[in-house]
Amino acid sequence: MHKLWVQCAVFTALTAVTALGFAAMNIFARVPGHTFNSAGQQLYYTDEGEGEAVVLVHGFAADGHLNWRLPGVVDMLKKEYRVITLDTRAHGKSAKPHERGQYGMAMVDDIARLMDHLNIEKAHLAGYSMGGFLSLSFAGRYPERLYSLTQGGSGWYPQNEYPDLLQTVPASLDNGTGLEPIVRFMEPPDSWFLETRIKVINRFLCWVNDEQAMARCFEELITLEGTEEQLRANRIPTLGIMGTKDPLRASAENMATRAGNYRVEWIEGADHMTTLGDPAYSREFRTALLEHIREHSPAVQQARVQSSTLPASASSALAGLREASTESTL
Repeated sequence: MHKLWVQCAVFTALTAVTALGFAAMNIFARVPGHTFNSAGQQLYYTDEGEGEAVVLVHGFAADGHLNWRLPGVVDMLKKEYRVITLDTRAHGKSAKPHERGQYGMAMVDDIARLMDHLNIEKAHLAGYSMGGFLSLSFAGRYPERLYSLTQGGSGWYPQNEYPDLLQTVPASLDNGTGLEPIVRFMEPPDSWFLETRIKVINRFLCWVNDEQAMARCFEELITLEGTEEQLRANRIPTLGIMGTKDPLRASAENMATRAGNYRVEWIEGADHMTTLGDPAYSREFRTALLEHIREHSPAVQQARVQSSTLPASASSALAGLREASTESTL
């Protein structure tokens, strides 16, 4: 019994230190960014690299730095593309309004306003978790502004199949118990010291976020637009990247059976947190994302047309160079 207590104490301490380490990296290792006015809200973004624009939208209770920079996605993409990360409303360094009506489709329109602010007519768009659901709604409202779409750890739900989290999380935040329901939902049930992990992660997330803003943000996700008819009519090349152990995998399965121009890459053994958090899994994620963007890049498509007129030996050499480029980028 004493040994188990010691193990639990050590694990709790290590978890707390890890959480504090992530917080320190998120505060002190940030690349300087910018702000812009989006319908009266000051939103934070970063803008790096050159070329076709890739806009990255993070998940709930995260931000652009934590979701995209720490797993190496930004550093990978900026070697070939102009990479923009957005801290959505209620997150990171962006405004955190407490009023209802400030979230939902307003967050989708923020992406369009950011592109307008940066004079970007068309871009590749990728979102993870909440960011993936926002990105899908963006594709439905602004299809003419996308070269490609990538949804990581997300997909689509019919309204009658929304997870209970859309009710339980706002209520938990409002009554002072924080993000416990969503942490419990995302943590694998066979995790070591599950209850301790849930408590530590919940406290950390509540410490680095504004709980009232989080509640208003989460409860209005149910207002995001996207019908089955729109999915079937989709013409934007869309990639889903989902861990096989992700509790949201049903949303990707929904996309696979309903959405046009969609395919999904399954990362075997990954869950919602390890898909980007575990180096082995995140490499698979980065590879799939980069290949999808390259495949639907106008510049690459033009090069393919040109190479099709070359002799077979020259076309083979170009293909080899592309493969070598992928390895060096990752």
